[in-house]
Amino acid sequence: DSNAAVDNAGRWGYLVGHDVLPDSATANYRAMIGAIYGPMLAKLGFDPAGETGDNDPDRQKLRRSVVGLMAGGAKDAAVRGKLAGAAKAYLAGNKDAISPAYLGLGLGILVDQGDLAFARQLAEKALSSEDAGFRSAALGAIAGSGKADVANWLLNDFQDKRLRRNEQFGFLYGLAANSDTRQLAYDYVFANFDKIAGSAGIFLGSRLPALFNRSCSAAEADRLDKVMRPKIAEAEVGMLGFDRTVEEIRTCANLKAARGTELAAALKTSYPAKQ
Repeated sequence: DSNAAVDNAGRWGYLVGHDVLPDSATANYRAMIGAIYGPMLAKLGFDPAGETGDNDPDRQKLRRSVVGLMAGGAKDAAVRGKLAGAAKAYLAGNKDAISPAYLGLGLGILVDQGDLAFARQLAEKALSSEDAGFRSAALGAIAGSGKADVANWLLNDFQDKRLRRNEQFGFLYGLAANSDTRQLAYDYVFANFDKIAGSAGIFLGSRLPALFNRSCSAAEADRLDKVMRPKIAEAEVGMLGFDRTVEEIRTCANLKAARGTELAAALKTSYPAKQ
């Protein structure tokens, strides 16, 4: 079962994505993902174009999940190289070079490898395209880059009439999902809440909690309580979702304080980082 095969990785992904696992054990986490899922991907086979000859839906789903784990979790150079090469070919005009299932991953790697100028060029290409799938994948890759200069550009300088409202919100979610740009996104929301609330309208109650659900800091929970709670109350929308989010942040912070160091020690013992 494809879900069962990657369930453990999903649980670890939560711990890493919420910063429960200390940065000192990141290399060990990557080693663990590579050790477990590298052999699995070798057995499944992988072609960025999707030409594996495998018509089994569950194996296809498993392959997509494992490729994502190897590219994003393990940071496997070979898998990332395949995806980056296929994404480059796609941008050069070969639309069959990479499957839509892997396009976002491939473009994300190119953004990671490139500079701000590349991110800006990719954004222009996306907004000029009539391909909805490419547009979404490209803008998502830019938002999830984890790069401070790209984040600051998206938040403060990127103004284009072709941008849709949901895409602007998507930038915030993408920035908040990456621990390297999360605080920039949160600070922006605190400083620009009225502007964001005016754009979100009736969706404010569902969108705002989702933005903060990656936080794992008691200080951030306190900040939300002090600064954002009165604004949510004034808007008269989404208080229940807001309360749940704050409680989840506090629970995560308690877990990090109680088990973070222990988790890091266990990983370092079982999966020594590659030198």
